[in-house]
Amino acid sequence: MPAGTPVTPPPASVSRAAWLLLAMLTGLNVLNFVVRQLVPSLAPLLIADLGFSRAQIGALIGFTFVVVYSVVGVGLGVIADRWPRRLLIAGGLGTWSLMTVLSGTARTFWQLALPRALTGIGQAALTPAALAMLGESFPASRLGFASGVYYAGLPIGTALSLGLAGWLAPRYGWRVCFYVVGCVGLVALGLVALVRDPRRSSASSDRPAFTALVVGFWRALRADGRLALLMLGGSTLAYGSAAATHGVTWLVEERGFGFGAAASLSGLVMVAAGFFGNLVGGWFSDRCSGWWRGGRAWSLVILTCFFTPFSVVFFVTPPGAVPFFVAWCFS
Repeated sequence: MPAGTPVTPPPASVSRAAWLLLAMLTGLNVLNFVVRQLVPSLAPLLIADLGFSRAQIGALIGFTFVVVYSVVGVGLGVIADRWPRRLLIAGGLGTWSLMTVLSGTARTFWQLALPRALTGIGQAALTPAALAMLGESFPASRLGFASGVYYAGLPIGTALSLGLAGWLAPRYGWRVCFYVVGCVGLVALGLVALVRDPRRSSASSDRPAFTALVVGFWRALRADGRLALLMLGGSTLAYGSAAATHGVTWLVEERGFGFGAAASLSGLVMVAAGFFGNLVGGWFSDRCSGWWRGGRAWSLVILTCFFTPFSVVFFVTPPGAVPFFVAWCFS
């Protein structure tokens, strides 16, 4: 080989233990989103049975859960850098499972709001620990795909939650949905025993203190405006995703669907289109990162520009027409 000729490194291999870890964490993330989606999946029944308003449903989905989840998630992310992550995941899983069972006994707004807040605390433990473990198990060239598989738990879990609500609630009542899912979570604690916590890299074993992280983040925000733009873009995407959690209520109350049909169709669309979208999104992110500088951020721009028109068509097209269902799948 002539001197100076670049040598292409062999493709990074992924161990069997890493694939097993990914499968276990993805399974837990599926259950995570089954629990998270239960309130929006059952919203029309909660409105009818407990007299909740749409604003109260929004509070249960949003402020009661998401605010607690987001704030606590930052702190648990720091803890995940120091504590045994398997124990952190097990503690979170046990907490959210018990709170889910307790949610099934609610008869007032606050009796459901408090367990939902505590559910957010439990679920905030999973993703920081899981992503740290995946980052130490997969090479950088495969991390986008691994993250895509892990986050496929969102559409799969959401679809399972919708399907469970659409089939179980009309037959046995909405409370049974909470009882069943909570008990499954307690049984799933056995999965955590099978998860192998990867050895921490030298970079992850010497993290700065929480105060230093906050100061460093603030300095980075002031030094590079691109970080603020990236956060704004992520928040915008999250806003659209959060608004979609009211989809079943919208289909029932404003588009004339029956509850069972609305929940079941939503589940089918989510599991098919959502799972495919997560895998393709992870693959496209990896490809873009190799094509040009800042490719991962640009992949979000490209995908958002491509999919947004379908979302608009979905909300303005009369239900039942072919364009309605096509746009639903793409959105």
